[in-house]
Amino acid sequence: MGATALDWLTESTEDAPHRAGHHHPAASHDDIEKLAYDLWEQRQRNGLDGSAEQDWFDAERQLHPGERILGE
Repeated sequence: MGATALDWLTESTEDAPHRAGHHHPAASHDDIEKLAYDLWEQRQRNGLDGSAEQDWFDAERQLHPGERILGE
């Protein structure tokens, strides 16, 4: 069995996907992590396909609208 979303989301910052551009203090790494985990839980509850990585990118997009996300 592979790593869970929680395992992936709790990796160190240097292991997590990074955004292009500058850091915005309004949404910290912790904010992104919490939202990504919430998105993962919702997806699991509803039996939807997806990945923890996509949940992370979706959280970044929601917290930093208009920024280009690396890895998309």
